[in-house]
Amino acid sequence: MSKHSEDLKRSIVERCVSGADSSHSAGLPHGIDPATVRKWVALYRAHGAAGLAKKFSHYDAAFKLSVLRRMSSSSGRGLR
Repeated sequence: MSKHSEDLKRSIVERCVSGADSSHSAGLPHGIDPATVRKWVALYRAHGAAGLAKKFSHYDAAFKLSVLRRMSSSSGRGLR
């Protein structure tokens, strides 16, 4: 899980983008480093709200095993 929620990131970024706060003053009440806020702002400007979203998903063991089996059967080689 991300340390900070998407809603918190979005509210901080929107305050910075609108000019209401600097990266320092927007992150300070939440204990967030200004460099982190600047990174979020850059991601937001490049990708919109999707830039602030969690990027990784977790797959269960059954799904991973099914992928390995499919890869094995399609390549004609067994698993090592």
